[in-house]
Amino acid sequence: MLEIKQADERLWYIYFEGSKGKSVLAEFEDFLVLLEVPASDIGGNDIEFVDQTEAGERLLSTIRHYFPKKELRYIAHSHWHPHSLASVMPFLKEKTQFITTPANFEVIKPMIDTVALPGYRESLLLLEEESFEISDGKQTLMVYRARQENYAALPTVDYLYFYLEPQGYFISGCMFSHLEHWDQTSFVSGRDLAVYQFLEDHNLKPAYLVPTNLSKYSTHEDATLYEVLKTKQEQGRRLWDIFMEYFNLTEAQLRLNRDSIVTSATFKGIPAGIFNFAVFRCLSEKEFDKALQFAWIQVQMNPSDANAWDTLGEVYYFMGQKELAMHYFRQYKMMFPYFSHSGPPLWEKDYQEMYKEKDGQGD
Repeated sequence: MLEIKQADERLWYIYFEGSKGKSVLAEFEDFLVLLEVPASDIGGNDIEFVDQTEAGERLLSTIRHYFPKKELRYIAHSHWHPHSLASVMPFLKEKTQFITTPANFEVIKPMIDTVALPGYRESLLLLEEESFEISDGKQTLMVYRARQENYAALPTVDYLYFYLEPQGYFISGCMFSHLEHWDQTSFVSGRDLAVYQFLEDHNLKPAYLVPTNLSKYSTHEDATLYEVLKTKQEQGRRLWDIFMEYFNLTEAQLRLNRDSIVTSATFKGIPAGIFNFAVFRCLSEKEFDKALQFAWIQVQMNPSDANAWDTLGEVYYFMGQKELAMHYFRQYKMMFPYFSHSGPPLWEKDYQEMYKEKDGQGD
């Protein structure tokens, strides 16, 4: 049985063991709506797309235990990353209507056993409109479709937000985390700004923002007042500005001052993801030595993060030092045996995608 907690009238959170994520369950008069199945913390690096059926079944069993007389009518997810949807098969078997978008469905389709479920398409609700309403006359859940062409910080081509009224909860998935600087001023990411702009564009003023997959640096676990986001975008420090402060350093400056950079960034609460982004920015520009310095900074800041070690191995792979890359691959596989969405196949895929266009232009 998974942990479940009531957040508000007819609103529940369900937590997964070994994951930073939570599902949101909206309770209506005669039915239930499940939002997100983040049984995994893996983001867009997933290359396997295997349904985590056991996790999905445990979630379904938990819902049945607490709500034995209510039908689970809908399941919906924001985007195709596993930290949004790690399992869908148990729900399709129950003929629960599955709300997704055509673009997201094309990516997660390999998770569905079409032999076991030949009629699964009858349960699909592919959202091509800008919104979809679920209501029982007393409570309404609006499903909103946002597009990357309008909000560049979205992690996928399109993305679903959920707004529960009258309680005023806006479920934002992985698009919002409250991060604070050491002096308690807030960091503002591109995703924060995208959420704020979406709310402004749709004239929405929610009471709370609910993330379903938290950054490890987030200072709020379950929900954040909308006013926090509003204040952040007006007064907070832009993560892009902080990123540029580091990115403008030379390789020599990074190498000679690496320990002090790590100490300062850790003390100030700067997300290590900034340095991961810097790594791949450098790799795209073939600044391999500089990328290596950023990768080591990230490892020193986050030695318990599998992705940090994977990034370090990938940099060595890009540099042509494949024996050293494999050395770090073996090391972090011993430390993180269940972190499987990484390593040489993904590194090679990244390498080909990053350089094929540039190399083609140079022919």
